[in-house]
Amino acid sequence: SDSNGGVRRDALGAFRLLAPAAESIAVFARLLSDRDWRVRSGAAFELGRIGPPAARAIRPLIARLSDRDEDVRRTASFALQFIGVPDPTAIAELTRKARASGGRSAAEAFETLIELAPR
Repeated sequence: SDSNGGVRRDALGAFRLLAPAAESIAVFARLLSDRDWRVRSGAAFELGRIGPPAARAIRPLIARLSDRDEDVRRTASFALQFIGVPDPTAIAELTRKARASGGRSAAEAFETLIELAPR
């Protein structure tokens, strides 16, 4: 509960290592709504590191695809790749983002869509 977002972000990795996966997934999903972009980005990163077991955090990650901070949007997109569950809502949002945006955002959305495609 430190007021410094950088300190809170730095604590996320340690929490992931120390807490049971179910508990850390729930905490990271809540932190995706933190007021500090560093914490939101760090929470998305940690969910991606957890991988497929973090699939229940897909909905909050989808919401972060429209975050006001570019780093948070990018990290949420990559987290969805590493979780690897082709959620229909995620695919729809990524498709919308790929079509509506340009530059890096569109490229990241396309990359995530490719990673989520069945092989």
